[in-house]
Amino acid sequence: MEQEKYLNLAWRDHLSDNNTYQRLYHDQALTRIKFIRGTITQFLELFTLGHGDKSYIERSTDSVTDGNTTSFMYLLAKIHKAPLKT
Repeated sequence: MEQEKYLNLAWRDHLSDNNTYQRLYHDQALTRIKFIRGTITQFLELFTLGHGDKSYIERSTDSVTDGNTTSFMYLLAKIHKAPLKT
């Protein structure tokens, strides 16, 4: 499937649904990211985790930066539907 069609289906079938998704502006997203990072830091200080678990959480948290994508969305086309749905 062409990327443009894929993106149009994502918008049509999912992201334009205001009952499910809320649009965040850049500063709103950064505020939420900082809050979540703080919550994770408090969790790691409060609880004792194995080295591997703690390392994984820290590495995953550090991978989210201001210029980095924080999430991904994948669609699965329901080819038995007419018109095509995702």
